[in-house]
Amino acid sequence: MYTDDIGSKGFFRENDNKVSVKKMPLPDCYEVEGGGYLRVPDLKTSQYLRTLGNEFSLACTKEEDGSWTVKKV
Repeated sequence: MYTDDIGSKGFFRENDNKVSVKKMPLPDCYEVEGGGYLRVPDLKTSQYLRTLGNEFSLACTKEEDGSWTVKKV
């Protein structure tokens, strides 16, 4: 957050669009907080997601069909 006040200090935080994700009981099924499910398109993404635990925040993009995709792996 930046201000125009002389002498004030601010900080920069990149808007990374992180959403809360929760692992479901089924393999490679993840529910996104607020609605929708995370797509797991390949084995590399699957392996990465399994290292994050049962609940985590992740930079994702919402698709037109309501599903979510991981921005970078």
